[in-house]
Amino acid sequence: MFSYAWKEITRRKARSTLTIASIFLSILLLVSSLAIMQFFRDAMMVPFKYAGADLAVETFVEPGPFKKLRQARHLGGIPESVLPQIAQIPGVKDVSGVVLFWDYHPEDKNSMYNIAGVDVQHPHLGPISLTPAPGQIYAVIQGRTFSLDDKFAAILDKRFAEAKNLKIGDKIEIGYKEFEVIGLADLQGIPRVAQAEIYIPLKTAQELLHINQPNFPAEDVNMILVKLQDPKLAEEVKPKIMKIIASATGLKPKEQIKIITAEAILPDTTGVSAVAQRMIKVLSVLIVIGIAILIMRTAVATIGERTREIGIMKALGWRNRDISKLMVIEMALQTTIGGILGIICGYAVAYFYASSASFKLPQGLLPYSCVPAAAPPENLKIAMQVYPWIVITALVIAIVVGIIAGYLAARKAATLQPAQAIRTL
Repeated sequence: MFSYAWKEITRRKARSTLTIASIFLSILLLVSSLAIMQFFRDAMMVPFKYAGADLAVETFVEPGPFKKLRQARHLGGIPESVLPQIAQIPGVKDVSGVVLFWDYHPEDKNSMYNIAGVDVQHPHLGPISLTPAPGQIYAVIQGRTFSLDDKFAAILDKRFAEAKNLKIGDKIEIGYKEFEVIGLADLQGIPRVAQAEIYIPLKTAQELLHINQPNFPAEDVNMILVKLQDPKLAEEVKPKIMKIIASATGLKPKEQIKIITAEAILPDTTGVSAVAQRMIKVLSVLIVIGIAILIMRTAVATIGERTREIGIMKALGWRNRDISKLMVIEMALQTTIGGILGIICGYAVAYFYASSASFKLPQGLLPYSCVPAAAPPENLKIAMQVYPWIVITALVIAIVVGIIAGYLAARKAATLQPAQAIRTL
């Protein structure tokens, strides 16, 4: 039956080519649009994933006076006491606070060292992954990570260390205090949430910033990283976190309190709004439906051209179910070929886009100074990957369209009477 169906496809080249080309174009558009949209989402999730977080919570206030140490950008203080409250919210797996600040060094070309105070007690949650967790990259490549007893110890970004010619065991001055370099971290490639040039223990960072900026309480953080039990719970958890932060700080929700997720930064970072993403998907689906209807109509119309052939088949003993099977196999083969070609070319389009795409993360996630001591984090650039669900969905759509078209054609063929068909010879 397959052999006979293939002969029919090759014999009717023009009509077969039209059917294959139709499903090819629709599947190409569907696969390329779905793959690029999924690529956008995956790209935005990577900086959070490498920090072990799903949400980043910040408050935005007027910047403080420019002294030796200064809070990064417009980040405002958040009482550390809210962390246990956030941890109690259903769906929250882990919570950690970070203090991000700049250290002004006029003697070093007026540069500012970008520093992050990280919570040693939550090693899986932070920009340098003090201990590796599933899905994270262990960033510290030389030396050691922090111990609970460390106070004036620092881990440096390898690029910063190379720029300043620093190595393990050297001293570096931060906030008029000497810190020992205990480790080097390789943070090149993909920027992470709360990334900095220098990392020190959180408690030390809080004390230093409070001494230099008395308006910054010694028990505050200015970024909170939250790990959820399931990333899909983000929209359910965000209002509860917002309420806790607003109550503790007296700031206006949404205006001065920001809860940043991959979905939230996707429109600004990729330049494609959520509405545009939905519209692209809807249009792709509508085109597939339109092409499917056209293919079904064409399949039914071909029965008129094959009246004699079907009449002879019935006269020779072919049953209606045999003819139905032939029609279904013919159409399914054509749409499967078109679907496979559409998937391949659709991914080729998506890969071409991904190879040239580069996204710059918001300053709220990477609050570097305007004059960093080393090169700032590179723009986010990741490789496209094959998403099995897109391939399977596209292939199933192509096959189902072929089966339905073949079935409808078979129903019309079943109504033909052998004697009537043969009279047309």
